[in-house]
Amino acid sequence: MNVYEIKSMAERLSGNTYPGRGIVLGVTPNGKTAVAAYFIMGRSVNSRNRVFVQEPDGIRTQAADPARMEDRPGGRSRSHRHQRRPDGHCLGVPRQG
Repeated sequence: MNVYEIKSMAERLSGNTYPGRGIVLGVTPNGKTAVAAYFIMGRSVNSRNRVFVQEPDGIRTQAADPARMEDRPGGRSRSHRHQRRPDGHCLGVPRQG
């Protein structure tokens, strides 16, 4: 892939069924304003249920619908899963027990 070749995002991503995460950098059509975008895409129910939430110091992800959150049997061991608030936000603290 020639990363310097100018293509639309649709052209870049059309052949990729799972782009995962990405950062897009560019300029507006008039060339006067820089643009940056970050995207995430998931395969699992939990990953597809993510939305970005703006915080005073940046952004974070949380569950769009906390009722759709599910533990994955056979996934990571319990000690590596993180505690979540009722709204689905990951606290980054390993569960105990």
